[in-house]
Order: sequence, then structure tokens, then C-alpha cells
Amino acid sequence: MLFRSILLLDEVAAHLDRRRRGALFDEIEALGLQAFLTGTDEHLFEDLRGRAQGVRVDASGLALLDA
Repeated sequence: MLFRSILLLDEVAAHLDRRRRGALFDEIEALGLQAFLTGTDEHLFEDLRGRAQGVRVDASGLALLDA
């Protein structure tokens, strides 16, 4: 049986400046694992555009963000 690592980081981007967020995103990508990052400020994830799938969750459901 194959197990794949999953990383969940809740609101981690809010606690980092842009340089450190970029370093975190690069490291997560280099690890090659599936990661879920949550946050309330969409702009904190701008540096992931084109590298990750973004999803907005609200009362009406899920919406994919622009890649």
C-alpha cells in the first residue's frame, strides 16, 4: 500500500513576511508532497499563482481561484 504525505498549515502565511512566505512555498514545492494551506487573506497566497490550485470557501460553496 502506498501512502502519500499530506501537510496541513492553518493561517501560517499570515505570520510571515513576503520573503519568508516565498521560502516556505518553495520548500513545500521542493518536498513534493500534497499540502493544504488555509488563510483568510487571499493576497497572502499570490506567490503561489501558477504553482498551486487555489480554492475559496464560503457559505455558497467552493470556487476555484484564477491560476
